[in-house]
Amino acid sequence: MPDARPPQQPDAIDIADAFAGLPEETPQDAWPAIAARLRRPATRRPARRAWIGMAAAAALALAVALPLYGPLRPAETAPQTPPEVARLESLMAESRSLEALVAAAQDDAAASGSVAALAAGYEDRLRLVDARLGDLAPGSDAEHLALWEERVHLLRDLAALEATRLWLATRGQDYQLVAVAVD
Repeated sequence: MPDARPPQQPDAIDIADAFAGLPEETPQDAWPAIAARLRRPATRRPARRAWIGMAAAAALALAVALPLYGPLRPAETAPQTPPEVARLESLMAESRSLEALVAAAQDDAAASGSVAALAAGYEDRLRLVDARLGDLAPGSDAEHLALWEERVHLLRDLAALEATRLWLATRGQDYQLVAVAVD
């Protein structure tokens, strides 16, 4: 049969007596340690001189070794792309970003008749540019570049139209947007 008596507890200690039994703290003056640290920088100068000596020795070793091994050549350099190709890749990347932006911003339910007509005009012009891009011969880089620039400009205008439509719709304003052709 288990023991039914509660376990015995040690005598309770009074917290005030416990604190009173601790030794008193004696304040220490920190100034002597700080003053000693302030006087030490004079002993660091020889260490600094040692680093300067090691750096000079390393520079001398490098100066001696360079003529022995010849001029330094970069490891495999990446082939340089012509500026036209880089510009074309940049335009293609911007075109993809703008297409995603336009797709996210389009909301036919909130479009007015003027906005729908303007957007349809931009989309028709984009289809024409895409058709002309598809018909180009592979060697016509200047024409490719010009058509991609036109495509990006059209997408920028379409994205601006959609962003303006959304902005006006969030303000609850009735609007009629028009396009102005600048030649």
